[in-house]
Amino acid sequence: MMSDSEEFDVEVSRILDRIAKRLSKGEHRKKKYFKTITSSSPHGVYIYDKREEKWLYSEEDRANIFSNGYYVVYFDNTECSACRKYDKIWFPIVENCSDKFPYTFIIILCRWFSNECESKKAASFFDEFKIKASPTTLFLYVKNGKIVYDERYEGVLEYKDLIYVLKTFEDRALRAEKGLPVIKPPMEASQVNKVLKTLLSLLSLNVKEE
Repeated sequence: MMSDSEEFDVEVSRILDRIAKRLSKGEHRKKKYFKTITSSSPHGVYIYDKREEKWLYSEEDRANIFSNGYYVVYFDNTECSACRKYDKIWFPIVENCSDKFPYTFIIILCRWFSNECESKKAASFFDEFKIKASPTTLFLYVKNGKIVYDERYEGVLEYKDLIYVLKTFEDRALRAEKGLPVIKPPMEASQVNKVLKTLLSLLSLNVKEE
């Protein structure tokens, strides 16, 4: 029968052995930061670090990535020409306005959805959220690891439209949490303006005909 001191030494040895194994497997790695994400960036999940003003390549599991709070997730395909157009809108907003909003900004990057992706984690998110179009911008309100409310916008969101949703999503999410009715913006602000202009032009034609 081992003495208390011997049992202590054995336990310490076990702990040190586990730490050594984790280090040997690369579980204790230096964080990988990227100034920007391009079509040549490694496939995976990137989280914008507001303090560093860079994108952190995340190796966290799902529970740690989506734990609590508000998230804006850009599902990006490297072979998507529309995504390259969206990049010109997305990155300036994140880099210049992220401090103004209570969101965690995330990019999930694959080559072509989950069908062609070198990152199992990124591919699993494409499947989990049933992403069928790119770019897709997904807004999430998560509490205790559960999605309370979400909105998705498929295709390129224009600058004004993305800013509008960023400003108003939190209010809709809190209303949804309270069980109050929520009306999601039916279309982007620019599209609304186009529809209004079309209606006005039609009305003016009707007036002239009368």
